[in-house]
Amino acid sequence: MHIYFGTVVRTAPVREGGELVKLDWDNKRVLESVPIVPEDPSVEHDPNPRGNTRGCRGIQVRGDRVLAASYHSVEVFDRDLNRLRRMSDGLMVGLHETSLDGDTLWVTSTAIDAAVGYDVERGVRTGGFFPRDSEGLRQSLSLAPQSLDREADHRLSFLDSAHTQHGSHLHLNAVAQWQDRHFALCHAKGAVIDMSRETVVYEDPALIKAHNLIVREDGLAFVNDTYRTTLKVIDLNTGRLVRSVSLRRLGAVQWIFAKTVARTIAKLPGKGRSHIARPLFLRGLAISGSKAWLGFSPATIVCIDWEQGKLLDVYRHSDDVRVCVHGLELAD
Repeated sequence: MHIYFGTVVRTAPVREGGELVKLDWDNKRVLESVPIVPEDPSVEHDPNPRGNTRGCRGIQVRGDRVLAASYHSVEVFDRDLNRLRRMSDGLMVGLHETSLDGDTLWVTSTAIDAAVGYDVERGVRTGGFFPRDSEGLRQSLSLAPQSLDREADHRLSFLDSAHTQHGSHLHLNAVAQWQDRHFALCHAKGAVIDMSRETVVYEDPALIKAHNLIVREDGLAFVNDTYRTTLKVIDLNTGRLVRSVSLRRLGAVQWIFAKTVARTIAKLPGKGRSHIARPLFLRGLAISGSKAWLGFSPATIVCIDWEQGKLLDVYRHSDDVRVCVHGLELAD
């Protein structure tokens, strides 16, 4: 089995900020890798030392194509990571996770709190959800309306982090489909929302700063509780948490933390370095049956049995805590 995953390198120059990797999971061997850099328009300086414009975000595999998001574009590769073309748009800004719905690629434009759909083949915008336009969601989450020119090019308008300080910023960073409805994770509010019905389906302070949202056909939704390094399983049929799996209790994860993270953090300059690059920062998720593949920093992927809470396998890509897994996708 192959895994495609992306990395983000905290504090790195933008052009060295991360890559897309093709991994032979069974043999733990990197087959190909390519740098992911925001270009056309290019980003010469990033005022935010964390991820921001750096590296590779959401990844999807569609047939013989691999779709990998940068800060403001979706790069299209073949399965061997030969670059074929690029999709970009004025509403692609601060991209995080993505999802496929037939011929439509949904991207999360986190900087502008939007989920935007694009025709995969033509690269044109086909639709979008702007939760702060919804009166029901504004009331439920105490939001102010958003003023945004949707025909303007916003790709370089949100390079600093000032917009994240607004009390109504959702940090909408993951999107998924279930029963012809579109759901999103809004990590600033710790909420999973149904954008189609304009309702909040699950809300929990533990999901503040969370990442990833995968929904199975049976309505089970999987979310990474990032700072607690815990996988949350939510039943969208009932709106209840049904399982919580802490990776910190797994022996291999404890060993990685104890043996590599402490000395790596010590190398980071200045005060507040743990905010810039946090150990065991959980981000990156793929689900297949009872198995889950999860990424964390320093760049590591673990496979667990999420039903039994057991560790099955581990791949360590880096021992530098600044290197984080972001996108993660399985492929046959």
